[in-house]
Amino acid sequence: MSHLALRRVMIRMLHDPLLVEAIYADPVRALAGDEVTAIERAWLIATPRAAWGTDPERPARVLAALLAEYPATARVAGEQVATFFASSQFHRTVRERGSLAQALGEHLAGAAGSLAAPLARLEAAIARVRRAPRAAPPAPPGSLRLNPHAAVLELPRGSLAAFTALRHGEVPSGLGAGVEGLLVLRQPPDGEVTVEEVPEGLAALLHAAERTAARGVLEVLAREHGADPGEAASILDGLVRDAVLG
Repeated sequence: MSHLALRRVMIRMLHDPLLVEAIYADPVRALAGDEVTAIERAWLIATPRAAWGTDPERPARVLAALLAEYPATARVAGEQVATFFASSQFHRTVRERGSLAQALGEHLAGAAGSLAAPLARLEAAIARVRRAPRAAPPAPPGSLRLNPHAAVLELPRGSLAAFTALRHGEVPSGLGAGVEGLLVLRQPPDGEVTVEEVPEGLAALLHAAERTAARGVLEVLAREHGADPGEAASILDGLVRDAVLG
């Protein structure tokens, strides 16, 4: 519906002065990807241009709230932080009514420097599992899947150590060779989110369960990574008890 699209354009204009300039210069071209009518485009440019900047601190307030979820990444992302509201991630997310926290993570991952991308992925995963529903529908009989309040990542080795150092106000060491598997999990009952390194085989198993997988397939995968036949079933049972799989 065009009035909803118009509202989203207005939200974007309140945060991105560059979009305001583009719309006043050529509204048809600037709004080519938005389902707004010619009349609605005329309404936008009939508004005094200064009206879009009557609250100049609005973008800074919104960005500060979002950055509370990216304290480590923000310290190494440099100028990438300040360009969020002009980014394709911001504009796409407002159009699609997605998560601004996740959009910021995608944007920060594009910062120059080796640390920004893995830290942005890690903190985006933390933000995602923190917001996940408290309960998820069970997997079909005979199958298991990764619960929405859990996430598994493979990041460059040293990412978790750098994340921990930055969150404690310390200078991080560089990344090492290879990768590390990380499990991000929201813990009951207080909802604390923890991050821990997991063995390569367990990370592979959890990745396989990101989309619903038959329990037998997961047992085979566990054995391929070194689990004994009887141990494979116990590993899956433990992950279900810990609410990692469901």
